[in-house]
Amino acid sequence: MNTLNDLWQKRFNYFLKEVGKYGRLIFNDHLAIILFVLLGFGSLAYNSILEQASQMPSEDLYIWVILVGVILLSAVFLIGQPLWLTRRADESYLFPRGHEFNQYWLRGTFIAEVIPMIGLALSAVLYYPFLVLISGWTMNQLWLFIIFLLLARLSSSLLMYLNIYRLGPKITRILRSRLPFVLPFMIFTTALIALPELIAVSLCSVALVLVAVYIIWAMTKRDDSLIDFDYVIEMDSRRDANFYRAVSLFADVPQSDPTITRREYLDFLFKNIPTLNNNRYGYLFIRQLFRNSLYSSIWIKVTLFMTVIILVLEVPWMIAGAGVLGFLMSAIQLLPLIHFYDKHPFQIIYPNRADEKLVAFQQSVLIVLGIQFVFYTIAALIGLGFQLEIVFVVLAWSVALVTISYLYIPWWNRRHNKKK
Repeated sequence: MNTLNDLWQKRFNYFLKEVGKYGRLIFNDHLAIILFVLLGFGSLAYNSILEQASQMPSEDLYIWVILVGVILLSAVFLIGQPLWLTRRADESYLFPRGHEFNQYWLRGTFIAEVIPMIGLALSAVLYYPFLVLISGWTMNQLWLFIIFLLLARLSSSLLMYLNIYRLGPKITRILRSRLPFVLPFMIFTTALIALPELIAVSLCSVALVLVAVYIIWAMTKRDDSLIDFDYVIEMDSRRDANFYRAVSLFADVPQSDPTITRREYLDFLFKNIPTLNNNRYGYLFIRQLFRNSLYSSIWIKVTLFMTVIILVLEVPWMIAGAGVLGFLMSAIQLLPLIHFYDKHPFQIIYPNRADEKLVAFQQSVLIVLGIQFVFYTIAALIGLGFQLEIVFVVLAWSVALVTISYLYIPWWNRRHNKKK
């Protein structure tokens, strides 16, 4: 057992080092400031929405509060995967040591739940004031609401852990991810939110007790059951892949290979930009920004996220600030592309003019920011209508585009070159 404890500790320490290493790369000075500002915008938007909701009749809010609550809590419920830290080579240990791995995997199941359960609790805290507006729940009962959600999450994780063992019922072998658990959780959450408080507490308590009884029974049957080792390997490989895929949105990750999508429908756009097509850097940059998932996913997700934020906000200066923040978030994360191919043999063989590369990158990023500009403007028009404030917002965004493209990017490039 000591060998397995040492193995667990060694792999867990390596995992923490990976998280710390990429965490420092992601949460640099620029992004930390942006996230802090984004948190401020989110707080203001939340207070504004809550204030408006408190002035509306509960009948008008009832359906919307239930829908938003179920969707929000279910989305947070999906976050996180078991930390089983198992590799294919471990199979050689499995047969001679057998069920000594039980505690090894159980430990990883509990540790992996810490951050997701904190996220679920915070989401419940944000959602709960809206629930109070439409139901008999009171603010003093917030702790009870959170406990029910956390117990449901923990039960789901333990059921995933028990899928390692072939206990007999086919359903325990069918559930190979957290996704099939979402429907029961949505039903559980809907009952907790929509039913009268006493009935909701009673039914959810009975459901949790029944699941707990099954989990306790299944735990006693582990030593008599076969171990589905391939399932453990598959789940842990999937967790690694998801982690590095998320990190690759912000940093260069050797373990992650981005996908390249042809996207023929964008050919008309590429062919009608002669200034970029006549520059080999421009030809490369514009296609990387649209065809390489490592870069395209960055600015597309920022665009969609900030568009939703702008739709929600109603104060013009906040809308302007949200759009500028979206431009900055995209530009900062795309900046490493300008030097990504500096050591590529093709770029070294041919004449390398730094000014051509900088101009091509500026123009390429400006196209991306221009697309965001269009989406943000449409969202602002929907939210504010055709008012004079729209002129102020559009002007602020135009200044931001020029500043980022022709002042910030050259400054960042000079700073990067000095560090070489």
